[in-house]
Amino acid sequence: MVYEMVNIDGSHKKIELRPYQKEAIEKWLHNGCKGILSMATGTGKTIIAIEAIKEFIYRGEVGLIIVPTKTLLKQWYRIIKEYFPRSMIVCCYSGNTKWKEKLRELARLYTIEKNASLEEGREKIIISTMGTSWKKDFKQLVSMFGYQNIVVVIDEVHRIGAIKYRDVLNMQFKRRLGLSATPTREWDYKGTKMIERYFGGVVYNYPISQAIKDGFLTPYKYYIEPVSLTIEEIKKYLKISEEIKKTVRNLLSKFKGFSIKDIISMAEDLEVEESTLLSLQNLFVQRRRIIKKCENKYATILKLIEDKGDEFENCLIYCEDYQQLDKLKKLLLDRGESAGEYTARMNERKRDHMIDAMKKGHVKFLLSCKSLDEGVDIPSCDAAILMANSSTEREFIQRRGRLLRLSPKKKFSIIFDLIVVPYVSPRDETPLNEVEAKILEKEIDRVKFFAKDSLNAEETLKNLKSISILLKI
Repeated sequence: MVYEMVNIDGSHKKIELRPYQKEAIEKWLHNGCKGILSMATGTGKTIIAIEAIKEFIYRGEVGLIIVPTKTLLKQWYRIIKEYFPRSMIVCCYSGNTKWKEKLRELARLYTIEKNASLEEGREKIIISTMGTSWKKDFKQLVSMFGYQNIVVVIDEVHRIGAIKYRDVLNMQFKRRLGLSATPTREWDYKGTKMIERYFGGVVYNYPISQAIKDGFLTPYKYYIEPVSLTIEEIKKYLKISEEIKKTVRNLLSKFKGFSIKDIISMAEDLEVEESTLLSLQNLFVQRRRIIKKCENKYATILKLIEDKGDEFENCLIYCEDYQQLDKLKKLLLDRGESAGEYTARMNERKRDHMIDAMKKGHVKFLLSCKSLDEGVDIPSCDAAILMANSSTEREFIQRRGRLLRLSPKKKFSIIFDLIVVPYVSPRDETPLNEVEAKILEKEIDRVKFFAKDSLNAEETLKNLKSISILLKI
């Protein structure tokens, strides 16, 4: 199987699909053109999706691509124009004030050309952000094509399960394809089930371990950098932890036989009070923020760069918020390092310029909060410092994925993960108390997850064990 892209001069460029890409398409087709492809970041989900739906578009069906961000919308637009150079494409997003007018005109032309052959009609494709696709005007205009005449692709499909986007799943398109490296929504049982029912579940899975083994993603080394909380930070953490324990005890007492995780994930079925859940969620967020914004992380990063900065060329640094980012950026610039940022507070032109500067080697350190989690490709990037990592599996999988795209000069990538540990005096013979140990629990889970597919897994897990012994846990 090959896919074709038509060059500007009309010539065709053919590239053979990888074996797993062929298999993914076949699984989707055999499932009645419904299903989710759960595939590691960097394995070519976009190409697979276009190859899967292109024959239906050639036959006159309308392609509908739904993405979470404008950045991804632009990427899809570029690739679709290569595949379908004659196509009529309408991009629907808040920054395009004429999308309704253009979509209405596209529907009118489609109705006229419905029974025409490909020689008479041009392929018709709609690309929309999720923020636009759930709105009443969009749904009404899309319905003019007839749901049975539309093949839909939802990229980063886990996002469509959010409460504000779920209405999209009421549109009963004939052919449905979902894409995500992490299709399950953590702590959102209802949203996950809605996605599964709509698409018919995951029809193909291609994990990162297999992609690295097959040579389609870059191997990586993973190092942990322990960081201690300050005395003041420990006090705040313990205070919030006591409030969490009180709320959890009340829930466990009320819903006997259920774990706290089950209670949260099945909250609607169990009729848990929304105010209680929101309060608990807020406490978790506050406690997690103490870990993410630990003051000692700045010194740890500067020391890390001093010791190991020569081992990589382009490095992403994930920060918790603008305050943390600004402080670290200033520290780096004061040391003479080339550092920039990629954030939502920058306009599109400036963000594109910063990505280009890193690709050309003008910027070594690119700092971001969450803007680099989805849809930004920098294949040359060979390192990342996780200053404020996420406890959400989906987010740290995506952050790792940013580093693993193949690049000619890149033999492997490096991940430096700052894990926060409480202070324990070497003279203190008492084991870490239960609450303090919780500080490390999520960090340890993440370390094990990252380490298992790394080149230096044995070394990292050995270091993790040493930390556990030191902390007496």
